[in-house]
Amino acid sequence: MKVYQEKSKLNELSIFNALPGAAAVVDSDGEIIAYNDKWEISEDMFHWFGNKLKTGNYFSYCEKAVGEGDDYALKIIFGLRDILDGDKQHFELTVPEQQGSKRNWFKISITPYEMKGKGALLFFEDVSKNMNSFQSLRESEEIYGQHFEHSLAGIILATPAGRIIDVNPAACNILGYKREELIEGGRRLIVDENSELNRKIYKIREEKSIYEGEKEYIHKNRDRLSVEISSVLYRNEDGELRILNTFRDKTGEKETLQSLKEERRFTETAINSTPGVFFVLDEKMKLVRWNKTFAGTLGYDHMDLEGSTLLRFFRS
Repeated sequence: MKVYQEKSKLNELSIFNALPGAAAVVDSDGEIIAYNDKWEISEDMFHWFGNKLKTGNYFSYCEKAVGEGDDYALKIIFGLRDILDGDKQHFELTVPEQQGSKRNWFKISITPYEMKGKGALLFFEDVSKNMNSFQSLRESEEIYGQHFEHSLAGIILATPAGRIIDVNPAACNILGYKREELIEGGRRLIVDENSELNRKIYKIREEKSIYEGEKEYIHKNRDRLSVEISSVLYRNEDGELRILNTFRDKTGEKETLQSLKEERRFTETAINSTPGVFFVLDEKMKLVRWNKTFAGTLGYDHMDLEGSTLLRFFRS
């Protein structure tokens, strides 16, 4: 630690130098009267105003930066003045430093320092890693937020106990409820918790932390909705269990499939009810459809006729 005025005998030399970042002490006029080893070694941490600083008047240094258009320097002047005047006990500010294409971040903390006159301790800490992580997290949250709001799939964030934390617009549209209604009503509003299928889903999700497959929801009009769902069990940053359900409505698809099955069943009944022999051929003379009378007359079963051509049943 460097001390520039004998009257400022600082007796916490080891503590001052042990601080994780660069630090300096200024007197009531803003003169730098002492600084620790990191302040001297890490000079590159203090040139975010365009110049490096060791000694001198910190107010003058900041005023020069203000004249060059730096708003952060003006905030530091006000913060330091408040500390020295006794109006505040703590001031803190996070300041960016641009080095070419790279941006670093430093947090300055200013607190009163007990000495013969009024003084202040300035402590600088490199928080670039934290800020970059925060910005990456914020960007990922914004991306997720966009996906959450605009996804065509329904998304429900809930707890294993059945409390609904949030739902996206698509989930509201599929289930027929408003967001507030779903949050207030919880899982019991849209799920038959006593159904065998749901108990099976909960068990699989508890064991494997994920379930993917079919699930049934209850629409506001009490219709049963068949959905294809991905349900993930995870712990958030606080260690609390959460469930993320992403689903799409398959009710229309199932109704269409059921309709096709019924149509096929009706067609087969109609064909088998046709008197006499009935069969349908494709352009290659292969059998496509036939009735029971056709198969019975030829003495073949269904498997034998599958893929056969009509020429097979005529002598050459």
